[in-house]
Amino acid sequence: MDVKHIWTDADFDDMGWHDNRLYSLSFPDENFEFSLDIDYIFKWVQPTDISFQFWVSPCTLVFENVIDLKIDIDFSNSITISIIGVERSRDRMSPNGKAVMWKYAIETDKGILTFLSTGFRQYVRDNPRLIDSQDLGRAEQYKKRDD
Repeated sequence: MDVKHIWTDADFDDMGWHDNRLYSLSFPDENFEFSLDIDYIFKWVQPTDISFQFWVSPCTLVFENVIDLKIDIDFSNSITISIIGVERSRDRMSPNGKAVMWKYAIETDKGILTFLSTGFRQYVRDNPRLIDSQDLGRAEQYKKRDD
């Protein structure tokens, strides 16, 4: 499967993060960037039997100009976290009036992350692979990140 290697907020309506495994968060830095390392599912495939296969790539999702970050996550009795969905709504113009500030809500199976951002870039770190699982696993996630 061939995909473009950088996706942006202009692609939001064509993207979906349901069941994407979340491995790590990098909190906003001096550039106001907030990033997530995920396994992005590009496509679900149902062969002739009842099981699914998935086209999956390790990706880094970077939100730009992030403010008002709130995280409500409960890891009790769990070691993994998956995204249920990402919602966005227009909130207001930036203080300088040059950019739209979107309100993002990333719902996970362990809680929710909310923040304001001017947009995002999602970097595909390796070509998608067809696998029997919805995630590649932590070893693959970090191997491709360090290459």
